[in-house]
Amino acid sequence: MKEQVHTIIQQTQRYYYEDGIGEMTIGLLYLLIGILLGTSYLYQEQPFGQRMLVIGLPLLVLGGGYVGNWLVRRAKQRVTYSRTGYVAYRKPTRLLGRWIVGLILLGWIGLTLVFPQFSKLLPLVLGWFIAISLGYIGYRINLPRFYALGGMAILVATVVTLQIGEVVVGTAVVFIATGVIMLLTGGWVFGQYLRHHPVADKESE
Repeated sequence: MKEQVHTIIQQTQRYYYEDGIGEMTIGLLYLLIGILLGTSYLYQEQPFGQRMLVIGLPLLVLGGGYVGNWLVRRAKQRVTYSRTGYVAYRKPTRLLGRWIVGLILLGWIGLTLVFPQFSKLLPLVLGWFIAISLGYIGYRINLPRFYALGGMAILVATVVTLQIGEVVVGTAVVFIATGVIMLLTGGWVFGQYLRHHPVADKESE
């Protein structure tokens, strides 16, 4: 009985990701962060580039979550709910997750201050962090494609760390490549969702 309840919960949570909209939104955010980092690096000798990084990055990271959630809700209202209905979710507490993320970031900052040579591994650490996050989603809702996305994030981060010596450029490439991959996979899932869930013809009802 307990296993059946767990399976039902997974199926309900998996419904949120079956249209690929969430993946495309996250991919777009990663892509924009990568472009911002790359552009700020190209113009790092100019005040424009410095202001872009200092002001634009926090705004994009913090504001991107709120804008992304709004975009997902709007897209689902227009596309998903008319095809497969609406499911209300209980919002989970994210206090523990925020503490974990904060401790990881603080630990990494402290490590790079004590051992500056470790800063070169930032793209690799970023790739692993993305992979663990995606893998956790895949484990929680039993969705194998998130394992594949996590594996690709690690592969990209490893290649970038080995081939690109500049930390900012490498970090930008990891964000851009991961963002493009998630946009492509999310777009493919979205296309499959539209194909298998056409809007019901009201006249035929």
